Amino acid sequence: MGHKPINMKPLAMVGLLAASSLVNAAPSGDNIFTVSFTTAPAATVKEIDSLNFGNKMGVGSGTTCTMSGTLDVASGLLISKDYFFGGEQCGGPATPDSPGFVAVGASVGRFELSGLGNQTVKIALKTAKDEFLEFTPTGQYLGGSFTVLTETAPVVGSIVTLTTASQTVTLAPLKGLVQGSTSRGGVGTIIVSGALKSLQKLETSKPYTLDFTLDVTYL
Repeated sequence: MGHKPINMKPLAMVGLLAASSLVNAAPSGDNIFTVSFTTAPAATVKEIDSLNFGNKMGVGSGTTCTMSGTLDVASGLLISKDYFFGGEQCGGPATPDSPGFVAVGASVGRFELSGLGNQTVKIALKTAKDEFLEFTPTGQYLGGSFTVLTETAPVVGSIVTLTTASQTVTLAPLKGLVQGSTSRGGVGTIIVSGALKSLQKLETSKPYTLDFTLDVTYL
């Protein structure tokens, strides 16, 4: 009795080959790779001129000296002369452009911000207080700088008034160091003045200091 030939079906062979090839395939999830990045540096604040209420403040409890400073971009000056002390106990009459302001050694605080250009930041001036003094700050912000070249020229309309409530502002982008290049950096200018009040009788001819907070954070 003769034997019938065994016919291998090509489709079956294909199926076997496909099945064997799966043995060497990597299990799902093994091809894992890493993505990495570094966040932008924090916005920083540099003191250019310190805030000083001078050397003629009265010693009585409840004495309040008010200093007002104004950015004057139109005239090309960083700070105009429209600042003054309120009251004779602060070293000068309460009139704009008072000579008494300079005579007592007072100065408006000036600060420069650095960070990412065109970045929105939140600025918060905070009231400071200890057992002797209470300081309520006010200020102004300019998106730009008077010492560093920026893509955005300072204009009067860009000045923002700062109070103890948080304000949202924008850093002006820096010009590239090479013509045609761009820079990721940005700058801003802040001036700070405000009202300083004595909470008790102070000693004569004694220097007093009080720390206040100027917070700058990215949004």
